[in-house]
Amino acid sequence: MVFRWNPKWSRRKFIYEGMEIETCVDLITGLILCPICTDIDNVCPEGKGDTQVVPEKAAYFFTVQDLIEHIKAHATSSWERKRVPIAIEEGGEESEEE
Repeated sequence: MVFRWNPKWSRRKFIYEGMEIETCVDLITGLILCPICTDIDNVCPEGKGDTQVVPEKAAYFFTVQDLIEHIKAHATSSWERKRVPIAIEEGGEESEEE
């Protein structure tokens, strides 16, 4: 017997409490991928259809509410804090929020 996960990622937008989040959703399990922990352009490129990439160091969630709480943790905790680009200024440099 073989236990293997073959995801079918599809890009989706969620709107939750006024926040719009674009991320990848596995059509088989319903898992939602954190777009901050993983580069969603590598997992579910826009306009490419369903893909079967299994990302490394990813965070998966069953509900949008859980994803939102996780995204809030990125902003408030110091563990593996990732910088989120706010805007691209003139000259091509990104300003980042910590």
